[in-house]
Amino acid sequence: MVDLSVDLGPLSLTSPLVAACGTFGSVVEFARVADLSLYGAAVAKSVSEEPWEGRPPPRVAPTEVGMLNGIGIQNPGIHAWSSEIGPRLPGLDVPVWGSAVGTTSDEFARVAKGLESAGVGAVEVNLSCPNLEGESMFALDRSASARVVDAVRNSVGIPVGAKLSPNAEDIVAIARSVADAGADFVTLTNT
Repeated sequence: MVDLSVDLGPLSLTSPLVAACGTFGSVVEFARVADLSLYGAAVAKSVSEEPWEGRPPPRVAPTEVGMLNGIGIQNPGIHAWSSEIGPRLPGLDVPVWGSAVGTTSDEFARVAKGLESAGVGAVEVNLSCPNLEGESMFALDRSASARVVDAVRNSVGIPVGAKLSPNAEDIVAIARSVADAGADFVTLTNT
């Protein structure tokens, strides 16, 4: 068997493939239909401090070359996630990374701390979700992105990554700002 292991900052992965969070429910549900042992890690669906209902249907629209989605980060909130999903993580065949979302840097930090307490191996800070009503994406602003990553970095002892947006005017500058603020990796990019 070919050794596909890679190092990603402080993380050692058995494979360079990371299953991104997506339009399916939880990483536990994903494990029922995918062989997670083929991945180096799997990223859980983003979770917020309080429950978010998400967008009303329809949430997915097919196109000629794929699909568009607007889920709106429906999730039960970190407390429910930690009690419902957290205990199942050790039974999966892959390291699970949490994905934190929030409306302030302090909220991101509290969610990240909750994910760490639930046993995730790393936390991805979802700066890129375009579904936040009335607010600009953190991922479009270098300073705002750096503040969020800094707050999360100072609240957890596990690796921290930042999910960036393809809509950033200068995504390289955003990536540099989150790296300077303590991100161990970046995820490129949200849809």
